[in-house]
Amino acid sequence: MGRILISAPRSGSGKTVITMALLSAWKKQGQQLHSFKCGPDYIDPMFHSKVLGIPCRNLDSYLFGWADVAEDLSRVERSGLSVIEGAMGLYDGLGGKIPHSAYDLAKRTHTPIVVILSAAEDSNPKAALEELLAKDLGGWIRGYILNHCEENRATQLQQELMNCSEHLQCYGYFPTMKEAELSSRHLGLVTAQEVSDFETRMNALTAQAADTIQIDAMKQLADTAEELASVPGLPQAKTLEKQQNCCRIGIAMDEAFCFYYERSKEHLEMEGATLVPFSPLHDAHLPADLDGLYLGGGYPELYAQELEANKSIREDIRNAIAADIPTLAECGGFLYLGQKLSDAGDQAYDMVGTLPGEATKQEKLVRFGYAKIEPVENSMIFTAGDSVPIHEFHYWDSTDNGSDLVVNKASKGQTWQAGFANNHMYAGFPHIYLNRERARRFVAAAMEYRSQKKWDALAKPLRSLGRMETLINQVAGITGKLDVTFSKPRLYVVCADNGVIEEGVSQSDASVTAEVAYSLAKGESTVCYLAKQVGCEVVSVNAGMSCYTPRDGVWEYPLGKGTKNLRWEAAMTWNQVLQAFANGEELVRRAMGDGCDVLLLGEMGIGNTTTSSAMAAALLKLPAEAVTGRGAGLSDEGLHKKIYVIEDALRRHGHALTNPMDILMFLGGFDIATLIGILFGAEKYRMPVILDGFITDVAALTAVRMNPDVKRVILPSHLSQEPACVKIYEELGLEPLITADMHLGEGSGAVMTLGLFHTALAVYNSGHTFGELGIKAYTLQK
Repeated sequence: MGRILISAPRSGSGKTVITMALLSAWKKQGQQLHSFKCGPDYIDPMFHSKVLGIPCRNLDSYLFGWADVAEDLSRVERSGLSVIEGAMGLYDGLGGKIPHSAYDLAKRTHTPIVVILSAAEDSNPKAALEELLAKDLGGWIRGYILNHCEENRATQLQQELMNCSEHLQCYGYFPTMKEAELSSRHLGLVTAQEVSDFETRMNALTAQAADTIQIDAMKQLADTAEELASVPGLPQAKTLEKQQNCCRIGIAMDEAFCFYYERSKEHLEMEGATLVPFSPLHDAHLPADLDGLYLGGGYPELYAQELEANKSIREDIRNAIAADIPTLAECGGFLYLGQKLSDAGDQAYDMVGTLPGEATKQEKLVRFGYAKIEPVENSMIFTAGDSVPIHEFHYWDSTDNGSDLVVNKASKGQTWQAGFANNHMYAGFPHIYLNRERARRFVAAAMEYRSQKKWDALAKPLRSLGRMETLINQVAGITGKLDVTFSKPRLYVVCADNGVIEEGVSQSDASVTAEVAYSLAKGESTVCYLAKQVGCEVVSVNAGMSCYTPRDGVWEYPLGKGTKNLRWEAAMTWNQVLQAFANGEELVRRAMGDGCDVLLLGEMGIGNTTTSSAMAAALLKLPAEAVTGRGAGLSDEGLHKKIYVIEDALRRHGHALTNPMDILMFLGGFDIATLIGILFGAEKYRMPVILDGFITDVAALTAVRMNPDVKRVILPSHLSQEPACVKIYEELGLEPLITADMHLGEGSGAVMTLGLFHTALAVYNSGHTFGELGIKAYTLQK
């Protein structure tokens, strides 16, 4: 695989035109080509795509991250030639420095560079080259092309430039040509589809490149590029697994809306979305049966009059958003959703009207450049605590840019509020790269919307099953499947013992744990009788019981013979916790392999309400007395002792309890750690999980603190009598489905909740619709 980067000292040197000419000339030779563009630019890639007839992909290490950049380059066939056009000047990166520049990309990927040097009358190519070479400590610049240069001048300059470096090769020159003059506007070049004589121009540019540029020698240089798999420190390419098609997302595609990253679209498709193009300019209505809207950037200000004239599609979009269709609208798409948009002549036109602002042209670029969004709350594509790289580039501004997100421009120490973000929308000026996770969240929201449409078609009052509807919608979002059934549920009862029982915090000893585990394996424990009523498999898991010998039916995932006594030392080692996480993920994989479609969590262990109370106190920053209950029936004296032991442990280990991992290691148990591993695995493999009571609630809170995305796979069950549970549910943003003063454990609350899901799913999957009954359907009134 060959690889070469075309750059220049600064913008305006002719990179794009010469790159297009090279691409066309190599294409004419029959080379297998792939083109890329450094940075966040949308317009230059359109010209590449027009030349090659295949998408050009952005390589933006700031927005995408190095792993995704390396993945894009690595996926090119070994026989192909990758041509990368730099952004702006060779060294123009974040804050005007080298990081995230075209040079940074070449250095990280070991890609040879050919620079375009302007030889126009007002330029000094020798000084420009010397300046470039002074910073090229890695020696990645291998040659140059002279632009705006005739043959005689090129020969003279080549002799002068030999003094800069005898190792550089001149790969030719490119004269000033009228065919190379492309019109510009406020955001840069016009788009490729606006150039009416594109083919004629390209024929002339191709012939010129073949005549005055050493394209064969440049191909030989590209072939010297090291294979990416051998480049030290570069993340290795990952295999993208495509999910089954599950939803339809309408994507605005026309002259006004055309700014999209290929990777963003691809990630949506890999997550199961079918992208359905539509034109706000030319289509009278939205396509049928959409589950989401994607309105990218572009030039709506140039088509404001035409956008206003298309009233029918504006009304369709307004109604769809009013019905909470998941919507992503950035920059131009954001302007389109506002009240009014003025053209360059300050004539205002009506837009969709979903958002409050009115947009007008400004004198200069507004909030230009890279920055980061730092969400303080969860929303459709953002998770609180994330740091999401973004890019802004616009001359128009709105009277209301939104205030749901905080934007931080670290290079200038600036912060501002921006965007409209909730559970079904992101709209704002910042351009967002949809990495796999953000694409997954968008598709999950679209699937929840699709599931709600299924509910709303049923012959019953709208939304009449309340939270059962929203929870089943959540499952559709988790799994990407509309046919939710919970036909093969599995309850994992994780059994383990805790060294803290040495302190007399329980009225039972560790032998009880083993006896219950055996009973579970034989199907004779209390929860087994409950599970039979709802067709749920029960699996007894040994995570570390101290008075236990292996028996048939108990699954073996032991981490030791019970934990240490948390009052005096760390309950577990770091390696034991990591192994517990791995065991939990393995349990999820086993469930998937056996065809399970929902997991239920349960536990059994003497002393585990003590470990859970200690963890709850540390996680919630509450006194032990406020979160500690009687467990399996402690007396007043026993409760006081339990609280005292927990308080003593918190005092002893307080200096170390600074993060969820350490809280788990010092105060937790093998059961809790394994449950957390199951939750991590469930999030990774898109498996819905029903919680049980106090111990599983603590595991869920810890898992979510470590990885907020875990929350999306969690389904609530009952509210345990343990005093911490109300606060934990509040922290998780959940509401219990059952409040019946239960405190049995073993997963009993999860099993009883499964029964509720089964009854609701009987309605969901009934197909008993208004249409079948010949009755006009209800409409949602707002």
